[in-house]
Amino acid sequence: IARDIARSHGGDITLGDSPAGPDIAPTPEIPPTPAPPAADVVLQRVAAAESAVQSGQLQAMLTNRDGSNSSAEMLFNLGEQQSISSFHITTKYTTSSGVTTLDQIVIKDTAWERRDGGEWNRVPVQEGAWGQIRAFMPQAGSVNTPVAANEGATELRWYDADRDSDCVLAVDAATGVPKELRRVARSSGSTLVVTYGGWNSTVDIQPPATP
Repeated sequence: IARDIARSHGGDITLGDSPAGPDIAPTPEIPPTPAPPAADVVLQRVAAAESAVQSGQLQAMLTNRDGSNSSAEMLFNLGEQQSISSFHITTKYTTSSGVTTLDQIVIKDTAWERRDGGEWNRVPVQEGAWGQIRAFMPQAGSVNTPVAANEGATELRWYDADRDSDCVLAVDAATGVPKELRRVARSSGSTLVVTYGGWNSTVDIQPPATP
């Protein structure tokens, strides 16, 4: 019977053989997706990044409930020691009376300042670069019980009891380098937003042109 079937199909079928099936590629192994870092791990990275920062720039805006605000733009270079640090900060105060601008440059142990675009004047050094930027930093080393606001832990939230403020920090979770800090005071309702850039980039601060 089998030979009769083979003859009816042109005699091309050999007894004992079967047509080869299609080649089936093996299913590739999919590596497991790494779990996102915990909030406290990312916070430790932020603290390490703060400790290692040497130079950069930041922009800060403080807005009050009455509509008044102040802003600061700052370039800084901490140098190898704070005694040879330098910074250039421009601060603007906006009230109902108008806008006041203050420029300050400090290089090593020499300082200059000017108001509202006037002439530069030598002034005593009041504070080094780290003293200036510290207030604008997350200060992650003193933060307790941070909470990851998203799955990748690229946004952290916490309550700052010393300032009675709610804080939100956007951060590079892998490196700990901060991107933006938002701090809202519960009592006054004032909001401070700090944006960080050029972390550890080259910063060259020159003395002002004076007559």
